[in-house]
Amino acid sequence: MSDRAQFRLTLLATGTWQHVFVNEDEAEQLWVYKLPAAFGYVLPFAHPQRFRPAGLSAQVCAALGTRLPCGAKLYAAHLRRTSRQKFARMLVLIEQIKRHGLADIMLPCEVLRDADARLEVAGATFAYRGDILRQRRADYLFEQSENLRSFEWREIVAAHHRLWRCGVTFSTTTAVLELKNWALLDGRLQLFDTSSLTSDPRRVRRVLGEAELDRRERSIARKAVERKTSEPLVELFRFIRRELNRDKLDQLWRADFDFKH
Repeated sequence: MSDRAQFRLTLLATGTWQHVFVNEDEAEQLWVYKLPAAFGYVLPFAHPQRFRPAGLSAQVCAALGTRLPCGAKLYAAHLRRTSRQKFARMLVLIEQIKRHGLADIMLPCEVLRDADARLEVAGATFAYRGDILRQRRADYLFEQSENLRSFEWREIVAAHHRLWRCGVTFSTTTAVLELKNWALLDGRLQLFDTSSLTSDPRRVRRVLGEAELDRRERSIARKAVERKTSEPLVELFRFIRRELNRDKLDQLWRADFDFKH
């Protein structure tokens, strides 16, 4: 008899690179279970959350390619392999964060290796064998740039700086200027979306460029105007960019590692 953990999971939500499930055998469902995304397999290939490449030429090539015979099937297979690779790298970084005593930055979680699961999605059932991230469910997820007064802004800056010091960061401007990666649990700001974690400082240097951050600011501000929000976005951007920039990154990157022999 297999000694692998076995789960009966029902789809709760999805992101671009991960599907999120709840365990039907848990009465209170205080935990979520995250797996690599598989659009074209578990969810429809045309799902709006599926990865779309940036840039007009790449988008055109992808659109034309998926219209060819077997094109969508091949592209779905490529995206599934990419999701699995990204998921594996993410789990390594999560374990690195924990080894360095920074587990409090993230929602409580554990990596379940080589697990068996039955996935239930819209009336269909799929078998899954592989790694799963089991993560505590948050009290509140920041869907947009809202409720900015519900936490101390220094918490998000301190979290970034602590991660930089142990050689981990994020690869998107969303993770720098927005709160979509973060959640509240028992009143504390904690990381819930770990999909953009990276150990490559070059990737975050790109998103910390002035032009990139300016573009993200304008995008957030435009959406805020549409929602007629009164959130203190300008003040938050000023605070964040004063503390999260290339100079700070160069100063703090891997500062907690001792290279002395």
